[in-house]
Amino acid sequence: MTLIRSELIADPSALFVDPRGRVWWVNATTRTLGRYDPAAPGPVRRFGPWPQYGAPRAWAVGADGTLWVTTQDAPGLLAVDAATDPAVRWHTDLLLRTPDGVCAGPDDSLWIADTAADAIVRYRPATGSWDRFTADGIAGPFDIKAGPDPAFLWFTNKRGDSLGRIRVAEPD
Repeated sequence: MTLIRSELIADPSALFVDPRGRVWWVNATTRTLGRYDPAAPGPVRRFGPWPQYGAPRAWAVGADGTLWVTTQDAPGLLAVDAATDPAVRWHTDLLLRTPDGVCAGPDDSLWIADTAADAIVRYRPATGSWDRFTADGIAGPFDIKAGPDPAFLWFTNKRGDSLGRIRVAEPD
């Protein structure tokens, strides 16, 4: 085992490895993002905080390599251009409450588990549009991930003590 230590790592959580092999994480204490490149070991980098955009929470990578991070305390999505140092854009919708898990779907959308809203939310980066999906029994969806069938995403239903799935594409 190897440990990477730095004063720029503070209460690390929500880890993600980008397509270039760099390791990113959320520093929960400082509300920042950290990055380390194991292929070119050098210093740990820290980005943020962005108080106007809320606290970073969970990760997904889009088809174009954009890193998407849910934010809370100002609910939304940070779009992180991982190729830069990093440039960020923030996207939000008035109906978002507490976006937690996020997953890139086969439809080039970002799918978000919005825990307090009891909804699965879709954000379409190409159009900037938002859609909400809910049903009886959806109570506190917390995380969302792709499964073996690309037509469906799976989510945890935290307060509903169950798992759920949502069809996000037509089957092949």
